[in-house]
Amino acid sequence: MAKNTKAFTDYNNAPSPPQISYWLQSGSPSTAKHIVAQATELTWLLTDLAIYSDYAITVRALNLAGEGPPTGAVYAKTKEGGRLP
Repeated sequence: MAKNTKAFTDYNNAPSPPQISYWLQSGSPSTAKHIVAQATELTWLLTDLAIYSDYAITVRALNLAGEGPPTGAVYAKTKEGGRLP
């Protein structure tokens, strides 16, 4: 996974941001794109996806201790317009 991801300092007991990883299901997790989301957001929009393609998506916590383990992958298929359902 991303080895250069910084641990996030949390002096105010604010929630730590999650890291969302996604890749074409036909590919390997090593090809995943990673985004660090805002900690206060509950939903995220993945952009620049290939149309009518299968994706695997995982989420992991980031905090002062480093990266947590990823969730099990969730699978979704983009529509003809390229957005996840």
